[in-house]
Amino acid sequence: MFSSNPNTVHAHNVTPAISDYDAILFEVDLSPQNTPKPPRKVYQFHKAENDGLPSFSNQYLVSDPGKASVKDNWYKISKSIREAMDKYIPHRMLKAKRHLPWVSPPDKHMMNKRDRAHKKARRSGKPKYRLTFKRLPNTTVKRVR
Repeated sequence: MFSSNPNTVHAHNVTPAISDYDAILFEVDLSPQNTPKPPRKVYQFHKAENDGLPSFSNQYLVSDPGKASVKDNWYKISKSIREAMDKYIPHRMLKAKRHLPWVSPPDKHMMNKRDRAHKKARRSGKPKYRLTFKRLPNTTVKRVR
C-alpha cells in the first residue's frame, strides 16, 4: 500500500481468503488530524487610550539611547512598545476556527450570510429581516448537502 502519510497506516495483516489468493488487511486512520493553533492576542486599536501613549514613549528617550548599542536600543524600543500596547490598548484572545475541508468557500460564504441575517433579525426585530433569515437556512443546508 502506498500512502503520502505513512503515519496513518497502523497495521497490516495477511489473511487467507476463500480462493487461492490471500487478502491483505490494512488498519488505516481516516479521520482528519487537527493540530490546534495556540490562541493569539489581537489588539483593538480603535479603543486605545491615547492619553498615556506619548508619555510612555518618552521613557525610552530619557534612558539616553546614544550610549547604547543598536541591539540594546532595538530591544529597549520593542520592549517599551510591547509594554505600552499591553497597558494602553485593550486586546482579545482569538482562537483559530477549525477548517473543514468539505466546506467550499461559496458554502462558507452562504453560512456567513445566514449568520449575519440571523444577527440582524435578532437585533432589529423587524419582520422583513426575520423573513430573510427564515429563507436562508434552508438554502444553506441544501447547498452543503
